[in-house]
Amino acid sequence: MTATFLDARWRAAHALAEPGAAQDKHQRGTVLVIGGSRFVPGALALTFEAAMRAGAGKVQLATVESVALALGVSLPEAGIAALPENEEGNIDPSAVDRLVPLIERADCVVMGCGIKGGCEEKWPVADLIGHLPENATAIVDAAALEAISDRPDLTRAIGRRLVMTPNHDECALLMGATRSEIDADPADAARHAASHFGATIVLKDRDTIIADGSGLLTFVNEGTGLGIAGSGDVLAGIAGGLLAQGIDPPAAAGWAVWLHAHAGQAVARRIAPYGYLAREILIEIPPLLAEARRALHG
Repeated sequence: MTATFLDARWRAAHALAEPGAAQDKHQRGTVLVIGGSRFVPGALALTFEAAMRAGAGKVQLATVESVALALGVSLPEAGIAALPENEEGNIDPSAVDRLVPLIERADCVVMGCGIKGGCEEKWPVADLIGHLPENATAIVDAAALEAISDRPDLTRAIGRRLVMTPNHDECALLMGATRSEIDADPADAARHAASHFGATIVLKDRDTIIADGSGLLTFVNEGTGLGIAGSGDVLAGIAGGLLAQGIDPPAAAGWAVWLHAHAGQAVARRIAPYGYLAREILIEIPPLLAEARRALHG
């Protein structure tokens, strides 16, 4: 397995196509974001806007009914599905049947943002992934990772169409390891996770590592301040927006990491290296994409 940086050479080899002027919202791709909870009601707002800023044509949010109306009012561009919730404030497993038709119409499904972790009842991610359309992709993030930690058979069946975005603690849970073991050799941990689950792994930290089973991409985050609440929700949304447009999953993961880090750097220059909010990263994404396309296409 080889290692490289997300530098100008990598970006030139994975150039982003210009979105066609005649494309309608469906041709630009539909992202379905499933998650949220009473505990973190606003997380999906970050994921929604990040996906739209990354170029998705349409983003639908499926969340608990106690949160859905407020999100719908605050995000007039979003489609909203209000789902039953359990006593812990997460989506109730009984909502699976209502989610299946939405999944079957999506180009990319993002699961896990804003779900309250550490609950007795695991969220039914496995039941949902099985309904992913043949040409669609999925991102599993945050608390949803725990729900598929013991299902490598399912993740391998989807293969490279699945992107998993653990931090070091979540990777330790996925691999049955300790946090110190992941910290000691994160590149090896990412490689083994990609092999074990058959998916594209984005191992998040200051040095973010992407492994897809055939190559290893390493990006050293030169910015500061991205270790803040909501930052992972933004990253998942950027990746979802790119995947919905048909970008190859490892390349979409690489671009998402690059955009996320450089957006953080832009905010750090504009405000301060520390103390900015995850939502302030969002506005930097479109100009960064435009600048990257100009650099690649002249």
